[in-house]
Amino acid sequence: MTLCVSRVRAREVALRTALALLNGSVIAGLAESRAQEVHGPAPSNRPVATAGSQSSDPAPGAGGVRTGDGDASSVAPSVAPPFTLPDLRGSMVASSYGSRPVTIVHFWASWCVPCMREIPDLNRFAAVYEPRGAAFYAVALSSGSAGEVRQIARAYEIRHTVLVGDGATARAFGGISSFPTVFVVDRTGQIVGRYIGSTEEIRRRVEADVQALLRAEIERPGGK
Repeated sequence: MTLCVSRVRAREVALRTALALLNGSVIAGLAESRAQEVHGPAPSNRPVATAGSQSSDPAPGAGGVRTGDGDASSVAPSVAPPFTLPDLRGSMVASSYGSRPVTIVHFWASWCVPCMREIPDLNRFAAVYEPRGAAFYAVALSSGSAGEVRQIARAYEIRHTVLVGDGATARAFGGISSFPTVFVVDRTGQIVGRYIGSTEEIRRRVEADVQALLRAEIERPGGK
């Protein structure tokens, strides 16, 4: 009897494992299908490229990211385009780069698994740096209506500012070929960093950019 029960339990475990693997494959396939539907087929892998960097090679362990290889739609502008987008309550929020030392524009999608995994880090980031003068805007693309994004924000306990973007916003930033994509913008509207992907190295580099701009703000004449 004990042997039979053990065999039944083993079969149940095997069945649950197979179903979990199947579900994971289906979810991944749906996400890839959705990405191609919105942005076209995935371009070839290339390293992370950042504005102002002397090298486009990723740091050890950072891996490659998907960017358009020579495609004009993937070329980021040197000056950040202004935007006015609705937040999750329907209020319009303007970029207003000149009103603060640094602005982080973070493009994401609700069906992007890495985007959802990094929400706790983004909450912490906004909580630490917004009181020091930074602005953090998480711009949702291809994620449904404001009401749908609001439900996602509530379910995942998103505490940073979420805006609902559109295709025009993505095109103004040179096209968003992969999620997440982050732009770091200074007070003059210059893009000082562009990062694609979600790795610990990218998070460190974004944070270093923000810290440098906040230090520069303190040191400039008339700064805080």
